[in-house]
Amino acid sequence: MHVAEKAWALMQAKGVPHSAVFYNLMVRGYALRGNVKDVLRVTGEMKAAGFEPSEPNMSALLGCVHCA
Repeated sequence: MHVAEKAWALMQAKGVPHSAVFYNLMVRGYALRGNVKDVLRVTGEMKAAGFEPSEPNMSALLGCVHCA
């Protein structure tokens, strides 16, 4: 996740808009690590940007919340 977070920050710093694919990758990565706080944060940012989480990510999110 460290590399993905660096890429995320670099994209943001350069003004590159995040895509649904990148949001979904970040959500899934945090969910697989059980990081509920960041899953919810990125999901909120994703929805605010007009994107919806994919079905596999929703499953990962539910698993993440269940394990927390």
